[in-house]
Amino acid sequence: MDTGRGILSAIPLRAEPSHRSEMVSQLLFGETFLINEIMEEWYHITSHLDHYQGWIAAHQASLFATQNDPMSTRPSVLTYEPVLRASSITRSMLLFMGSSLTLGSHKEFVCVDETYTYHGRITDHILPENEVATLIEAAMMLLDTPYLWGGRTVAGIDCSGFVQLLYKLIGIALQRDARMQASQGEDVYFIYEARAGDLAFFQNDNGDIVHVGMLLNNHQIIHAHGRVRMDSIDQQGIYDNVRRKYTHHLRLIKRMLP
Repeated sequence: MDTGRGILSAIPLRAEPSHRSEMVSQLLFGETFLINEIMEEWYHITSHLDHYQGWIAAHQASLFATQNDPMSTRPSVLTYEPVLRASSITRSMLLFMGSSLTLGSHKEFVCVDETYTYHGRITDHILPENEVATLIEAAMMLLDTPYLWGGRTVAGIDCSGFVQLLYKLIGIALQRDARMQASQGEDVYFIYEARAGDLAFFQNDNGDIVHVGMLLNNHQIIHAHGRVRMDSIDQQGIYDNVRRKYTHHLRLIKRMLP
């Protein structure tokens, strides 16, 4: 089957082949995918990052033969600023945190036959001892990002997209939805045993996992709920100090780092 790559800053991944359909996720610039089906001006795809499926508009991506990927001649690196513009002689391109670039000399990359220069920071070969610090720094840069169902950028993000993006920066691929992510990693049985970078998962009244956030320590969490925010957490769940009530009931804690 054909493969492709996102060539816009963020491409909506939709539940059905229609611009009116629900956005279930996004492809960031440079992320690759497998085409499962073509329907008129739409591709049904599987993302290589998390194996998530959905529909994208055909004109928002670039296709390539697997053995002839024009952007895979060098290892990929990830953008680190929440948002930055890469510039060519004639135009500029908006890039969000976590975009995948294959940079040549002078931080140049090619997109649709035009050469752009990227001036921002990248994540490349992060040492294990720096992984937690990178997760926390990136999370803080996204504070107050508005909540957006299916979002994965500083323009709008959901809870599972938020933690997925953070872990992508350190080279760990999380699945897309909270209930899927909960199947990854190792169990942490008590909140007092939790460490910075651990993920906490929360359930609704039916016992379904519906929310996730990243622990900053064993009593604080950062998560996307209305916006990216920090709250208190204990063995019962997330406590909103302003509203003086629990907003999410803790189901389990998972450690994704070794």
